[in-house]
Amino acid sequence: SADAVCVGRGLIADPAFPRKVRDGASKLIRPCIACNQNCMDRVFSGAGLGCALNADAGRESVAGRSRKQDASAPARGKRVRVVGGGIAGCEAAIRLAESGCRVRLSEQADVLGGHLRTASAWDTGSLFKKFLAYQEHMLRRLCVDVETGRSVTGGELRDAREDLIVIATGSVVAPFGPEAKVFEGRALPATDAWAEGFIPGKDIVIIGGGALGVETAVMLARRSAASPELIRFLTLHDAESPERISELARRCGGRRITVVERSGRIGTGIGNSTRWIAMKLLRLYGVRLLADTTGFRFTPQGVEAETRDGVLMLEADTILAAAGFRSVLPRGPAVGGDPRRTVVIGDADRPGGIGKAIAQAAAVARGFVENA
Repeated sequence: SADAVCVGRGLIADPAFPRKVRDGASKLIRPCIACNQNCMDRVFSGAGLGCALNADAGRESVAGRSRKQDASAPARGKRVRVVGGGIAGCEAAIRLAESGCRVRLSEQADVLGGHLRTASAWDTGSLFKKFLAYQEHMLRRLCVDVETGRSVTGGELRDAREDLIVIATGSVVAPFGPEAKVFEGRALPATDAWAEGFIPGKDIVIIGGGALGVETAVMLARRSAASPELIRFLTLHDAESPERISELARRCGGRRITVVERSGRIGTGIGNSTRWIAMKLLRLYGVRLLADTTGFRFTPQGVEAETRDGVLMLEADTILAAAGFRSVLPRGPAVGGDPRRTVVIGDADRPGGIGKAIAQAAAVARGFVENA
């Protein structure tokens, strides 16, 4: 029971939030994932308000004109092929299907969602799961033809008959060079550590201290420390002293985690509204941060990091690559053939954040409808 309900960022993600709740259509609500990327971060920097998951936020007049055009859009009945079922590909498919296009979406993995699906395995990933569930519901509701476990080659796309081909094949973590072979297969992409069943070693070195490296370090530290359930049990039954419980909550299960970054700043790429939280957690969990490293070298024992104060030997049984992402495109000749009907979006175009992927998907759909 309440006299009033205040919804903040949720109304930026979906202005129709209250109406959809009233109408019993909660599955149609585009959920906020509390990322702060295009709302709080933009406001703090003096830019206009937006939303990483709602490309129409802050540009409602343009979006409104597009919706009016959709009612009699010449794009109705046009055939579209979307290759890649990450958030960019799914968003493009949803928006094009809303405009009346007949959309077919192909994803080589067995599930949709791309990196966000893997990241949703984190303890803090429940909001990611809500957004992925929303996209999947919309795809079903709009009768998008979705096929998973299906790889598409550039040659196949070259001969495709669709009116529009959207390439949204995403990215992979930029790999280590051949020198990593000395580490006998224990040098892995950071995204491997996101998987629910991943068990790291005792000594973890993360190469790359940007957003990917920092978030991976926080996730591994949180997983390694005492669980909230254990902390609650010990507190409730006075089984340990408050000091001991605090120590257990902060200790990474005996693991040592080190983040190595070439530049002088850890956490580049994380917005100002959330970077301070990540950095505070790294300090609380005792994660070692090495900035200003001029290079590193793999050895059978771990990593030799070259710092301004000399070479440090970092013992490691798990080394994670977190220096950034690399675009992935379908293999084969002349992707899509005719460039006038082929577009590349999301990380396949250029690795970036969620907001970039969603905005590009919306722009492609809007442009195709307006020019069909």
